[in-house]
Amino acid sequence: CPRDCSCVVWNVVEEIQDARNLTEEQAIEYLKQAKRGVFKWNSYIPIRKDMPATIIDTLGAVGIEVQNRSLIMQVRKVQQAMSATNNGAKSKKQGNNLRSHGMSAEQIVEIINNLDNPTAIILQTNRYNQYGEELPDNVAVFVEYNANGKEGVAIVEFDSSIDPQFIGKEYGDTDYHTVVTIFEPDIERDGMPFDYIEKLLSNPNNYELEIVR
Repeated sequence: CPRDCSCVVWNVVEEIQDARNLTEEQAIEYLKQAKRGVFKWNSYIPIRKDMPATIIDTLGAVGIEVQNRSLIMQVRKVQQAMSATNNGAKSKKQGNNLRSHGMSAEQIVEIINNLDNPTAIILQTNRYNQYGEELPDNVAVFVEYNANGKEGVAIVEFDSSIDPQFIGKEYGDTDYHTVVTIFEPDIERDGMPFDYIEKLLSNPNNYELEIVR
């Protein structure tokens, strides 16, 4: 449950509650603690107790079966999403997952909550890392959030089996869906209008899915 620094055991994850019972208040507190460095950088925290039915049904319509599992996020990715400072040349590349995004805990949770009502879902397939190793498919889920109708994006990978030492002993089940990154996409680059959906769809391995509500 949420707690102040005086009762935190630093650099452990065992105190985190079962992800399946996560509250919005707990998610916000865990994100803030992750930003402060309370948890191990390679450990994971829960940010939503379930997978939105809209995403499950949308993927099911194209033959991809996804279970209703809790959403988690790695602490180093949380720190990247919440940092307002880019460190190093690589992090300055627009659209690169190394880029810092300056999000608040409340903004992240609001985007995650709005995954129930996405504006677009892009399936990304045939993915490989820099070493040529195959990566799992994922979805880029676009949502509108806050009173100004800003756009947020969450990249979600499915059925992540996490070593218990990085997820905590209290979580119960050890299979989750992972939010790889979360951010507000650019609407302008180099002084020109920019559309992140168009950029993703310029890759022939990516597909925009018809949302099933």
